[in-house]
Amino acid sequence: MRFVKIILVILISAIVLGAFYAMTLFSPAPYKPDELDETVNPNADAAALLSESEQLEREFEAAASTSAVPTPENMDKLRRAVRLQELYVTRSRTFDRSPSDRLMRLQTRLQNLEAQPRYQQVLQLENEAKLKSGEGKISEAEKLYRKAYDIQMQINSDYPFSNLKNIGKSAELGRQIKLMQARPMHEESLSWESKARKAMEEKRWEDARKFFEKTHEVILKMNVQFPNSGYSDFLRLQQIEGDIDSLKSVDLNKKIADIEAKAKQYEAENSTVLAAEAYGDAQNMQRELNRLYPKSVHASENKVEEFGKKKTEFASKKQSDEILQQDKLLTQALREGRATDAARLVDSLLRKTESFAENYPRHEKINSDFLMRLRYINYLASGVEKLQKQILPNFIKIDPSSEVLMYRTEIPQGVYYALMQENPSRDSSDPNKPVDSVSFEDAQRFCNRLGWILARDVELPTLEEYKLAVGALRYVKLNDVAWSAINSGAKTQKVGALKANDKGFFDLLGNVSEFVVGNGDEVFAIGGSAQSSADSILDLDIKKVDKKNRSRMGGFRVVIRPKPANGSK
Repeated sequence: MRFVKIILVILISAIVLGAFYAMTLFSPAPYKPDELDETVNPNADAAALLSESEQLEREFEAAASTSAVPTPENMDKLRRAVRLQELYVTRSRTFDRSPSDRLMRLQTRLQNLEAQPRYQQVLQLENEAKLKSGEGKISEAEKLYRKAYDIQMQINSDYPFSNLKNIGKSAELGRQIKLMQARPMHEESLSWESKARKAMEEKRWEDARKFFEKTHEVILKMNVQFPNSGYSDFLRLQQIEGDIDSLKSVDLNKKIADIEAKAKQYEAENSTVLAAEAYGDAQNMQRELNRLYPKSVHASENKVEEFGKKKTEFASKKQSDEILQQDKLLTQALREGRATDAARLVDSLLRKTESFAENYPRHEKINSDFLMRLRYINYLASGVEKLQKQILPNFIKIDPSSEVLMYRTEIPQGVYYALMQENPSRDSSDPNKPVDSVSFEDAQRFCNRLGWILARDVELPTLEEYKLAVGALRYVKLNDVAWSAINSGAKTQKVGALKANDKGFFDLLGNVSEFVVGNGDEVFAIGGSAQSSADSILDLDIKKVDKKNRSRMGGFRVVIRPKPANGSK
């Protein structure tokens, strides 16, 4: 047992000795006397080091408060305070950050003062460089900026804690150096460009082109060598390239103009074949100019399209004139109610137009809309007479003072289906009920098709036209003229089932609200519906709506304007 105790004592002693040895290994390195001057006691404890550093700082600050520029002796005190604080931080064993913070503050103060003269030198050199630059002495200005740059870089390196360390300043000075290096090339480019502009004024096109090419060469070189100089200008480069292309394309553009003039002469002489050929040549040459000189002011896709339209117009003039003349006869027959003549004319006209469209698909007048109208009229040809007799008598004047005709009722589902071959209505129980659940775009398509078979200008009424048709409501007995929530059972009813108003119109109020157009692109629903209250109906219940909106209580009626249809609506 005693032996065991002896062994334990030896082990504990060994552990304690090992711990002390480890502490000596990880403790701060011993102070070296040459780190401070010989007046510093190398064996002073940490508290003494701190006390002396603080005393030196107080002496420095007291002296600094009486003098704008510290004396060399006073600066030595600040340096000594910094060194002592460094030694104190090394020797002290504490988790408190205040010693390190004080050291940082002292280092910043010292480095600010030490760097200040150098920074003033930077500012002075920079000002001198600006003066030299303003005098046009670019080489001297560059050297001064270079000196200022080198000193600022040294400040940044040697005084990392100083407030005068300024990466942005060194970057700006570097940019100024690049500017000075690039400026001669910039001025050379301006000189060449000035010569080019003068040559253009004097119509010396070849000289102008050469001078612009020299300008382009210098700008391109400057952009490559000094991309961040401030003189690098890609927009200017593109402008010069456009000027060069414009000058190179002068002759070709003149040829195009001459050919266009010939084409117009042939046009005036009614030589349609020659005019078509000339416009075709002009179109091909314009395409070539666009390809070779895309940045030229003479390059124009619009001209290519314009010449193409002219070429088509005159190449097809004889046929197009025949088609348009026959279309006028068709329009006249439809307006006069001669459905048999219209059916015969449209059948022949459609065949001619389809053949024409294959050969001249880009014709301005005989286009896809023109063809669509003929196909629609031809499709309904056998029923046109019946539809006209059913529909036309229902148009009456909005007011004795107006030439605009309005449909007496809301468009019924039967009429809508006859023209559109579909019925979007949710309540489709009776073809005499108003069509509902239509969008504004549906209503416009209906107007187009009705206009085609009537050969008249059919549109939706305006807000003002609708109000004019409604007239005064002061003495109106609502239940006599309107289907509202009071008398409709909240369902739409047959059009024209109630009394007409004093102008002969049915259901302007109630049953379904109706599309009208306001100023610009505004679209409204007006008049209320079978589910509206009496008060809102008497207020006309005007609501702005989305053009794609489909309301189960929304329909429309149409108007015919006095302007005759042009046959290609």
